[in-house]
Amino acid sequence: MTATIKLTYFDTRGRGENIRVALSLAKIPFEDERLSKEQFEERKETFPFLQLPCLTVDGQIYCQSVSILRYIGKIGKLYPEDPLLALKVDSIIDYTEEIRDVMAPSFKEEDDAKRIAMREGYVQNDFPRMFARLEKYVDSDEFCVGTTTTIADIAVSYLVTMMTIGFIGGVPKNVLDGYPKLLGIKKRFTGLPEYQAWENRSRQ
Repeated sequence: MTATIKLTYFDTRGRGENIRVALSLAKIPFEDERLSKEQFEERKETFPFLQLPCLTVDGQIYCQSVSILRYIGKIGKLYPEDPLLALKVDSIIDYTEEIRDVMAPSFKEEDDAKRIAMREGYVQNDFPRMFARLEKYVDSDEFCVGTTTTIADIAVSYLVTMMTIGFIGGVPKNVLDGYPKLLGIKKRFTGLPEYQAWENRSRQ
């Protein structure tokens, strides 16, 4: 029997988008429940860790975005069976989370000038060393690990997209121009018909 799956997150991309993309690529039917901040506050106590995203599988709630992504990868064949390849996938995903965590304080800063200054500091000091390490660690300019699409490609593609679309004030669009492998992974992944189908659906 096929499991009934519901993803609960806000009506933004954020930490829910990689999960949505993985579900779509794996062709796993799911309910895409999107809550407003008011709806979340009303239901907050019903979520195990008082936060989102959460995944409900056959009525049972599970949480933590990377854990959920890994689960979808396993059931959707986007995660290697080989333990060492799986280890590399996990390490890449965890490192993308570290990079996102570096930026996190700036999103809480309310003063515009201070927020921009913080991000300019990341661009000058943190990003060069962190992205250089990630660039060196991935296998090629097409795939993060091996020669098939994995959830690591989803995570890296989303991070590269977020960094280069001009969405984050203080971070220039060309911030990753010196990292051809990362840009290549994003280009290949976002060109997949399955990904394009999801993008078209999410815009509707």
